Amino acid sequence: MRILILPVVIAVLALAGCGIDYDDLAKHRLEYAKGGRGDIYVAAIEESWSASYLDGIRLAIDQVNARPGKLLGRNVRLLVKEGVPNFDDSLPNILKIAKNPKVTAVLGHRRSVVAVPASVIYEASHIIYLPPYSTSKDLTSHNFKFVFRMVPSNSNMAGQLSSVAALLGYKKSAMLYAQDDNSRELAFLFEDAAIKNGIGFLHRRSYDPKEMDYRSLITQFANKPFDFVFISAATAADGVRMVQQLREMGVKTPVMGSDALDGTYYKEAVGEDGYNTIIPVVFRPNATNKARLFAEDFVKAYGREPDQNAALGFDSMMMLASAIEAAKSTVPTLVSSTLHYMHYWTGVTGVHSFDVHGDVIGMKYFVQVLNNKAWHLLPGVHLPFFLSKFDRYVKATWTKDGPPPSFEKAFSANLHFEDLRILQLDFLREILQFKRLGVIFGEQKVGVEPERVTRIRQLGEKRGYSVLSCGIPLAGLDKSQTEQRLINCYGKLAIEVDTMNVSGLQSMDKDMVVRVQRPLKFYKVPVIALQGDPDFEEGVAMRIGRFGETNNIQTDFYVNLFGGVLNGIKVFEIAERLQDMPVMAVNLKVLNEYGLLNSGTLVGLAPDLYMDWLVSAQKPTKPTTTTTEPKR
Repeated sequence: MRILILPVVIAVLALAGCGIDYDDLAKHRLEYAKGGRGDIYVAAIEESWSASYLDGIRLAIDQVNARPGKLLGRNVRLLVKEGVPNFDDSLPNILKIAKNPKVTAVLGHRRSVVAVPASVIYEASHIIYLPPYSTSKDLTSHNFKFVFRMVPSNSNMAGQLSSVAALLGYKKSAMLYAQDDNSRELAFLFEDAAIKNGIGFLHRRSYDPKEMDYRSLITQFANKPFDFVFISAATAADGVRMVQQLREMGVKTPVMGSDALDGTYYKEAVGEDGYNTIIPVVFRPNATNKARLFAEDFVKAYGREPDQNAALGFDSMMMLASAIEAAKSTVPTLVSSTLHYMHYWTGVTGVHSFDVHGDVIGMKYFVQVLNNKAWHLLPGVHLPFFLSKFDRYVKATWTKDGPPPSFEKAFSANLHFEDLRILQLDFLREILQFKRLGVIFGEQKVGVEPERVTRIRQLGEKRGYSVLSCGIPLAGLDKSQTEQRLINCYGKLAIEVDTMNVSGLQSMDKDMVVRVQRPLKFYKVPVIALQGDPDFEEGVAMRIGRFGETNNIQTDFYVNLFGGVLNGIKVFEIAERLQDMPVMAVNLKVLNEYGLLNSGTLVGLAPDLYMDWLVSAQKPTKPTTTTTEPKR
């Protein structure tokens, strides 16, 4: 068995007790798994916050067991073990799980202070470990094989929140953080990211999350000029006390917090004092078909709406089942390899794909604000962060002269319609890396290419890809003749290009345009659809559109929502900045079959919504249902 000689690994295994032979535990687990008989056991950790999390797991298990073939023809059984917020008291049950050779995986341990040392024991015992909320970088810093992060790390959370703060116009912050390792880590990462975004800090202080009175601490900065307070809380409970006392001491600015402030507990306990609390979330009910179906099933089973805990429990179990099914085995190394090397898996909380360290990529945080005692999504504010990440990727990998522009800046520049189309094409070129682009276009004059096709050729010359075209007269042909010409163009280009664009056919029958391009699946040629192009069947199309066309944040509701958290800018100004931000719709299943997800670039961009296999354009959602008191 491979154990890294790292201080934390040695210390945890020593604390777990002498006389435990982890090689032997791993050997017995392998023997049971190779037998391929009997029930498949999954352990879950029961804590004060976890009622809905466990119900989400149970719902997934019920659905898996109800399948005709179950899971490899076997039933899944849930073993629930008690967990507590500290590692020492959790250790006896962690060891009981590790010593059970039938246990394939562990789902649970919310707080990083428990999840990180527990991961050492589960790794040594060859148990697949999926902690629901641990964001600490230490979770995946030991090059373990069997540990997989279910939510983005503190580094991602800090980067995304600092991007949102800058977008909202914040310049100065007061920062408060609990005196535990995870809260300190997030606070320091946020500070680093915020400074890079031009945000300064007038005050930084740690606090004991067990204290009841923070008034003397708040007095030190309450009268200073700052735009928002960043709170890295240990739990929702200490976050509630801090926010209530901030309001009591006259601090009226927005509060930006970690995922520890998510939940029904925080919303209800903080009351009216929680106004303009901004936090990250990974689950939004009613946002996708998959999320809606999950919510319906959860309500039917348990008589209440699911929260983020329930969604993460459901996704953890369903993803594990998918990996076992793909591996055709519960042998730990086979399941682990399947999780590491799958291109993506889509759940109710988004796309999951893992790097070699077990960090989740593709998944993202959305941002919501507490307003009128309810959580509401702040639409589009996550987009600049992911475009900025993509810009850094392009800069790091570009090998030719004349790299593309900064997409984040260019997309927020309110471009002319035709300029926006060219920028979208350049963006999709960086994602798909096509070498030969076919363009089918409608001819106003027979034999004459429209200017938009000429501009596509010019871009191709600049970026080093060839452009082949095929024109279809927009006049003089009846419907059957037009359809035959379109079929001819598809057939001609499909054998010569690796990607296709169809432009200027808006006057034609859309059903016909969709129908005749279906054979492109056989040729494995995706169609890229730019702004203003006709609709396509998602089976072969990768669409890109403008964020502002599906989210009008200048409605009364969004004006009120944004008005409370913007600093020094108007709602129309942020709306203009977000207007041209790209929203993509992609059939991940088909693109995966085409071999276009190998680089991970598209998954890393994390398109906005995940509908089973289909990623669809973002739409306004109802306020999110929230969670019980969270602990990390």
